[in-house]
Amino acid sequence: MTSDKSYSTEQRLGSLVSTLGSLSKTASAVPQTISSTGATAITGCTMAVAAAKYVFRARVTFKGGTAAGTANFSVTGPSNTGPWISALFIMSSGVAGIGAQDAALGPVSSPVLTTADSVADIEGEVTFTAAGTIALACAEGTNLDTVIIQQAHFWVYQMQ
Repeated sequence: MTSDKSYSTEQRLGSLVSTLGSLSKTASAVPQTISSTGATAITGCTMAVAAAKYVFRARVTFKGGTAAGTANFSVTGPSNTGPWISALFIMSSGVAGIGAQDAALGPVSSPVLTTADSVADIEGEVTFTAAGTIALACAEGTNLDTVIIQQAHFWVYQMQ
């Protein structure tokens, strides 16, 4: 038999979990090579959203086609207010960079690419003022270089 305190804590935790509506996507066409300097949606990492407040998180494994350029990550979506995005980049040499944009959904740029696998941990928040599609996107920072997306997971939580 549980105490009243632990039951109350379980109720509050259950209420919090049911308040967050969760969507999750995984990149479906990997490896995906991106050479455009404009934001390109990572295939499989898009989903429909309603006009509401969301928090998001992504983990992307990526590398350069050559040891040049940068990976510029962003999130795209419908009209919005209060957006921000941040990223922690773990390159082959260890933690190598942090990027952030306040009042925008990116881009946040990696350090100079290497041909070894690197990881981007991305998070942010946005309130969409219209329904539409949210997408995790990447662009190459230098024309004619490439970013290769090895794997990507994108979680989106609707706050109610």
